[in-house]
Amino acid sequence: DGRYALSGSSDGTIRIWDNQTRQFVREISLGEAIITRITYHPTQNLFAVATTLNTAHLFSLDGEEIRRFEGHTDMLTSLDFNSDGTQLLTGSLDRTLRLWDVETGEIIRIFEGHIGVVLDVDLSQDGKYVASSSGDETIANIGTDAIERTVRVWDVETGETIHEFKLNSGFVRAVQISPDSKFVMAGSWD
Repeated sequence: DGRYALSGSSDGTIRIWDNQTRQFVREISLGEAIITRITYHPTQNLFAVATTLNTAHLFSLDGEEIRRFEGHTDMLTSLDFNSDGTQLLTGSLDRTLRLWDVETGEIIRIFEGHIGVVLDVDLSQDGKYVASSSGDETIANIGTDAIERTVRVWDVETGETIHEFKLNSGFVRAVQISPDSKFVMAGSWD
């Protein structure tokens, strides 16, 4: 409803602010985890947090941890809910995307195929497609990691890549599927 603003920090804290009163409401500490991304749940007073400790967390606005999503083998870079909030998509430096059941915390599907780190993810509003971006030599270990500058579109039902767009320059930092699922937009550093 727009009442609260959330901020995540490298000190492992999430801060909740009241937009109406402009006052600090509460702080949630995740210890040594650095917060890499926060997103609101689309239908409930919940939010999800991605961390450097390979996990995502689901919280209520009163600070209660509802669920923890564990399974990635490297830090999370991005996350997104589907339109009704029943699924959560995460992207990671482990080069995978994972689709989770929000109610149970179980993995629904693992999307594999990127040769570089996953930087951003997006679920289409109709729930049929996933988009992901990859490739950043500032995060990659130059000696061991491949540099990939791609956007992939995946079929949620099969887990297969249905489109792959390769860019010649720049690192694809952001990706989003249009509301009608006809277009994919990407933002890169050139």
